[in-house]
Amino acid sequence: MKKIYSLVILFFLATAPLATQAAYNFEQNSGLATSSQTSGYSQQRLFGQGNTIESGISMVLTAALSLLGVIFLIFLIYGGMMWMTARGNDQRLSKAKSIITDSITGVVLVGAAYAISYFILKIFF
Repeated sequence: MKKIYSLVILFFLATAPLATQAAYNFEQNSGLATSSQTSGYSQQRLFGQGNTIESGISMVLTAALSLLGVIFLIFLIYGGMMWMTARGNDQRLSKAKSIITDSITGVVLVGAAYAISYFILKIFF
């Protein structure tokens, strides 16, 4: 069973870069970039022209904390699957409960970290 979970996780980790490369490039295909340049507005890029360091830091923190939210969801699904397939095995059931409670604790900590970082960035920058 562990081999199956490992293979599924490895498959998703291996194919994630391919999915992002094949994604629709909204900036190039929508025409908004050319219309914003002709009307005098600049495009905002991470740490590029028109952005401040504070907004770049904010974008990086938001992306990192969003990734942690996805990891929480994966652990929650894994714990739920383990709970459903426990079949009366008390050891597997307690491990599943432990995974679920630990993942909920983790998402609460991530939410608190996001709130604290948002508060600090708004106060100081």
